[in-house]
Amino acid sequence: NEIPLEDRQEVALGGAWFRIRLERNEKMTATDWTQIPDNSLTPEKRNEWLLYRQALRDIPNTQTITVDDKCQTTKIEWPTPPNKNFLQSASHFARKTSRVATPLVSNKVLRTFPSLKKPPFIIDMSY
Repeated sequence: NEIPLEDRQEVALGGAWFRIRLERNEKMTATDWTQIPDNSLTPEKRNEWLLYRQALRDIPNTQTITVDDKCQTTKIEWPTPPNKNFLQSASHFARKTSRVATPLVSNKVLRTFPSLKKPPFIIDMSY
C-alpha cells in the first residue's frame, strides 16, 4: 500500500512551511532589538529594520511553494536584511542558544524551588 502522491506532496508542503516558519522566527528574534526604543539605531535604520521585519511576516502571503512529482519543494526568496553581516551572526547566536527552550531561572529561585532543576527546566548558560 503506497501512500498516494497527493498525500506525500501535502506532507512535503507542510514540512516546507514549518521549516520556513522556524527560520523566519529565528530571523525575527535576531532582530527584536532593532525595535526597542532605546537602541542605538538612527530613525532611518530602525525603519529599514521595521520594513524588513514586516517582509518576514508577509512571507506566507507573498511567497508560493510548489511540490514536484518527487516531493521536492521550491525555495522561497528571503527578504534582504539591512545589515546582512549582523543578521548572520545573530542568527547563529539564536540557533546556538535556542536549543534549550526553557525560561531563564535565577539562582535564588532555584534555591527556593529545587524541583526546577529537573527537566524541562535545565538552563543552558554556555553562551
